[in-house]
Amino acid sequence: MYIHVVKIPLTMTHQSIEYYLKYVSAEKKTRIKKYYNIEDAERAIIADLLTRFVLCTLINCSNQELNTILSAEPNGKPYLVDSEWKFNVSHSGNWVVLAVDVGSIGIDVERMSPIDLDIAKRYFSSYEYSDLMSISPEYRIEHFFRLWTLKEAYIKADGRGLSIPLDSFGFCVRGNEIFFHSFSNTIPMSYFFKQYDLDLEYKLSVCATQPKFPDRFILWDIDDLLYKVNHFLSPLD
Repeated sequence: MYIHVVKIPLTMTHQSIEYYLKYVSAEKKTRIKKYYNIEDAERAIIADLLTRFVLCTLINCSNQELNTILSAEPNGKPYLVDSEWKFNVSHSGNWVVLAVDVGSIGIDVERMSPIDLDIAKRYFSSYEYSDLMSISPEYRIEHFFRLWTLKEAYIKADGRGLSIPLDSFGFCVRGNEIFFHSFSNTIPMSYFFKQYDLDLEYKLSVCATQPKFPDRFILWDIDDLLYKVNHFLSPLD
């Protein structure tokens, strides 16, 4: 399993984003061009460049070859055709994160911000909500995002996404220990979870079907990533 993270400056111009679109698929190019907010476009293009460079390096293929084996499930989750390698990407604020493994994998990063905790009452299991409200008020937002990223990572690893009711499963986090419980009988396999210290303002969670998590993530320098993309990733145009 590999966890890749890159901090992005959110200072790219429309011209620089346009330049890097030559490395991504026509579908992704169209989607990125539709973003009204340039920061959303920057997060999306960096996420795709990181994913493409890592996957091309991992399976030893060109960007063109990668493009022929990249597909998507009905719910939109991307995958590699006829490959044991699975991957998942997430981005929020200044961070883009990527998880790659030989089994189902899900990753989620979220920037913590003030939020109406009634959302937890609506979407969390009753135990999670009670646990959240038992915490001192100054720590509730942090714990909310700890649980939220775990939930997002799980539904992404499972592949069914938001078709899984968020209150049909729950987590109990005690220090570094994460306990998962499903209230449904449809869970097809065991899942394991890990959270990483990324940034004081962010929470990062990973869900996988095997417990061999790396002790630390691979931190990319944005300039190094873009240099390698320019020199080793072939354009699709």
